Amino acid sequence: MNHDFEYQSHDIWQGLLKPGLFILGGPSKVGKSMIVTSLADAIANGADYLGRKTPKGKVIYFDNDNYATQTKDRIKALDLQQNDNLTYNFDDARSFISIKNYLNYNQKSDIDNIRLVVIDCYANLLELQDIDGYTDNYTLLKSMSDYAMKHSICIVLVHHTKKAKTSGQDALLGSRALTAATSGSITIEIEEDFSTNATLSFNLRHLKERINITKDTKGINWLLSDDLEDVEDHISDNVLSIIHTLAKHPTKHLEGSCQELSARFNYTENPKGLYRFLKRNSDTLADNNVTFTNSRSGQKRQISLTLKDNDDDQWHLWHFYTHTKRGHKKVSQVSQLKKGENYVKSLLRKYT
Repeated sequence: MNHDFEYQSHDIWQGLLKPGLFILGGPSKVGKSMIVTSLADAIANGADYLGRKTPKGKVIYFDNDNYATQTKDRIKALDLQQNDNLTYNFDDARSFISIKNYLNYNQKSDIDNIRLVVIDCYANLLELQDIDGYTDNYTLLKSMSDYAMKHSICIVLVHHTKKAKTSGQDALLGSRALTAATSGSITIEIEEDFSTNATLSFNLRHLKERINITKDTKGINWLLSDDLEDVEDHISDNVLSIIHTLAKHPTKHLEGSCQELSARFNYTENPKGLYRFLKRNSDTLADNNVTFTNSRSGQKRQISLTLKDNDDDQWHLWHFYTHTKRGHKKVSQVSQLKKGENYVKSLLRKYT
């Protein structure tokens, strides 16, 4: 093989980003621009970002979604300093043709040093006629992806997510082409508009990863969270009901047929499929100290479930999960029992 793969192997963000086309999506006003601005500044300085190393290199930030004064205010709020490696371009940001021309001609002598190009935002590009049209999106995205790979540049498109309760790449607003023609998506998943904790969900061709983030003391920028475990954020109501029922039971153990246990757990799917459901969710159950076995007694098949409850705070946590508006989706904030009783009580005070 004569093809040289080495030039495409630049690591942009310690294993997370490489040369290619990526989508950063999130709800309106969640802080998408803050994240890409901070990442851009980190790469321009060769500094760490969210606990990961970045290579020092040139960054071009094309902004068609904010006025220059707004971007200046954002940079000031983030307390960032001017850097010759980081260029903000507003004049050429409205179309990909203009963006390519700027890179090809104005940055011709320096294009090999460009590590990151940000386009904020994708939906405002003039070439995009129909955000929901597959062909329209795919053609544009494929040309951008080809350009990124040709020049070994990482291009990040800032985009919006749907208002509906979806997560991951399914939350991206518009056509499926957004994932089909790109190297992957990064979505900011947050419980509600004023939440101070969120998750960066990476759904990339080369890896799947989640990073927990939290707002800084000023409520402006997103920082790496030291308090949250990287665990599953969403638990189905049926799994939640199983753990809740076991937690309340004096022996923390239940045994019976599929039909009997389904009635005890208020299981809402076909009772005959209970054991298959447990196997599908075995990782989540194990993370929460629930074990189960399947055996036969005569003609009757029995399922046995046990909750290994070694801490009195476990019940308080499950009470929190099921008796607050946000509880059953807030597992990542209450799963660290190692932090002890005071931590649990502080969470209960905060959300109940």
